[in-house]
Amino acid sequence: MMDDKKTFAPGAGEDYEAILREKQRRVSMLYDGVMGQLPEWMPRRVRLEFTATRTRILKTHTHADLLEAISNVIDAHGERFGDEDYLKFEFNSKGFSFDIAVLARMKKAVELGPVDGLGLMTDQEHAKRATEGEKFLNNHRKLGTVGPIRKAITGAFKKNPTIKNPDIWKLLAANSPRGFTFHDNPQGKYIEIYKTGRLVMKIGRFYNLCGEERKKLEE
Repeated sequence: MMDDKKTFAPGAGEDYEAILREKQRRVSMLYDGVMGQLPEWMPRRVRLEFTATRTRILKTHTHADLLEAISNVIDAHGERFGDEDYLKFEFNSKGFSFDIAVLARMKKAVELGPVDGLGLMTDQEHAKRATEGEKFLNNHRKLGTVGPIRKAITGAFKKNPTIKNPDIWKLLAANSPRGFTFHDNPQGKYIEIYKTGRLVMKIGRFYNLCGEERKKLEE
């Protein structure tokens, strides 16, 4: 068999190996929005898009610059990520490229977890089949659509605006949204999808959701 290195010009073998090492380095790092890998619950097409987008944008931006830009996009447009027109916005006028906009939405989806995150990246029916615990009323995602956990948290605040985070957990654990199971054991407190046992979120993320919904009431 012909040695792959012999198909390159002199010195190209070293360049090829350097490229491979860099690809391996990017994949082996912890996911941060640029480096690392998207979780397995993300659709394959999204994971492939992430890799292609990262490869393309790292040719013109540094890792640090990208992290800062992604953070800026999430801060400025995070509440609009569910809008189907999100990626049609002119980010260049704000100093953001289309590729950064794509990476920012992916990062936000990962932060939301498999239920709300899939709903952000895909149509509702896809998310429902993928999570087996999600229930959507519309055929297409609309701005403001939320998952059942967040919806239940909002309902708890409507009944008692001063309720504390631990009490919200106890309330939902006693009457959990359909398709979800709340756990409190030596491994910690976390929520799983009932049928598959897939982790949805840990207590920290749950409290963050509570804080986000509480802030909305205070605004």
